[in-house]
Amino acid sequence: MNTHHRTATIAIVTVLASLSLTGCGGGQSERKVSDTSAGQGAVEPFGAVAQAEASPAASVPPGRIIESVPADSLPPDVAASAADSMATPGSTVEFTAQASADAVEVFLWDGIGRKQSFAYDSTANVWRARYRVPLGAAAGRIGIAVTAKNGLGLKSRVWVFVRVERQASAETPEKQAEPEQKTGQ
Repeated sequence: MNTHHRTATIAIVTVLASLSLTGCGGGQSERKVSDTSAGQGAVEPFGAVAQAEASPAASVPPGRIIESVPADSLPPDVAASAADSMATPGSTVEFTAQASADAVEVFLWDGIGRKQSFAYDSTANVWRARYRVPLGAAAGRIGIAVTAKNGLGLKSRVWVFVRVERQASAETPEKQAEPEQKTGQ
């Protein structure tokens, strides 16, 4: 009798659970949403959205959920350039950066310990900085990291490369051999 009692209890619980689930969200809530949307025209039933996503025109594979990323969780965008692509040691190079509107600071770093802030030019809507190429810079190129930072501390970095050419040093002209004079015989 105990076995029959457990089986009957499980069957009753299963039937009650299925009835309560169908009664909670079945057709009643859809009708209420449909009735409200017919009157206001602004609210669409959830089923219509699901049907639109399941249409063949959607590019999302089935089973994938598209989630949007909050705008404040993204780092700022930045693009930078140098006014001159070539410089000599000791000369200055002007850098210009464009950053997204959420950028609150833009700075450059040369990798040898020099960090320098850009100044915002509101008339041109760009960030500007001047960098002096170190006197000890070897010929070749140097990489300058330009970083934009937003109010939440998120950063984005791009690299700008400037070719460094050393000036030829002034060489002293070699002494030319003087022609030998013949002694009078």
